[in-house]
Amino acid sequence: MRIFISRVQTKSSSFKKILERAGHQVIGQSLIHFNVIPIKDFPASDWIFFYSQKGVQFLFQQIDTTQLRGKKIACLGAAAARALSVYGVNPHFIGNGNPTSVATQFLNEAKGTNVLFIQALHSRQSVQKILGSEIQSISRAVYSNEILKDFDIPYCDVLAFTSPLNTDAYYTKYPPLEQQQVIAIGHTTGKALQGKGIHKVVIAEKAGEEAMARAVLSCIV
Repeated sequence: MRIFISRVQTKSSSFKKILERAGHQVIGQSLIHFNVIPIKDFPASDWIFFYSQKGVQFLFQQIDTTQLRGKKIACLGAAAARALSVYGVNPHFIGNGNPTSVATQFLNEAKGTNVLFIQALHSRQSVQKILGSEIQSISRAVYSNEILKDFDIPYCDVLAFTSPLNTDAYYTKYPPLEQQQVIAIGHTTGKALQGKGIHKVVIAEKAGEEAMARAVLSCIV
């Protein structure tokens, strides 16, 4: 089968390796364009929370790791944790990618503290909204993400989406098709798909490429 994932794939990408070993064709392309947003200040905080690996990358384009001294580091899921490891940073808290459960678990660590959230310009701020006044929240957007308009994706039997914005881009250009199986990296992306009238959505057990590949295989085997 031909399978699309809204993320660039390399030879070492887990999603690509697992599905190609099973005999399927994988097309990987991000449908989002990213731009850095300059940071004018870096406020004091007890914690720094990263929503995504892009947040890690765009922050460290502008600061060095010495500015993190004395702060605890948290991230929504494994992808951000892997991105932090590239810079020699070991998070004190790593969530499972599900904003609801992450917020509950993170609250046990951070209740009553100052938390600096590193995020995209139009972030849904899912964890912040759940935590509300239980923490003192500070937001800093370090990148913007806009949907691409000029792209071509051939027909695929399976569509695997890695963010709500990628679903916006894809379905702005292509109509939902009943025969296509749709996979979501997490519940937030799943809700975005359901909002477009796509109710047969399989949500990966974890927010990662291996889990997404397993979700695909569970649907097509």
